[in-house]
Amino acid sequence: MKVCIYSGKSVVGKKAVKVKEDRVIVAIRKIKQLFGIAKNNELYVSEEYLEEHKKRRKEFEKVMLIASILASIILVLFLIVSFLSGRFELGSLAAYLILATVLLLLPLFKYVPSVEGELEVVKGDNNG
Repeated sequence: MKVCIYSGKSVVGKKAVKVKEDRVIVAIRKIKQLFGIAKNNELYVSEEYLEEHKKRRKEFEKVMLIASILASIILVLFLIVSFLSGRFELGSLAAYLILATVLLLLPLFKYVPSVEGELEVVKGDNNG
């Protein structure tokens, strides 16, 4: 079924943009299949939600950039502190890596997928 990710309604015969099947979408699908709750819909953003989607995607990208910079700063600070103190502890490295990973994963809770192609009328029989 071809559905809008915001309204959950069919987009067949309406103008919409297809959602890009990236790693996050694929991972979510696999988890849902594992639990037997996958619908395997084709995901779209309908014309009425496109501007809102673009704003949300831009904000998501900004938050991911900030999280990446913070994670990098944390790891660089760890290396500087380890070098200046003259000792390198594996436990500290593990803690810093976990902290950096958590910083990178937090924005994924508000994930907004990218879209591919242009706005066009969606064709199909709506049966998947």
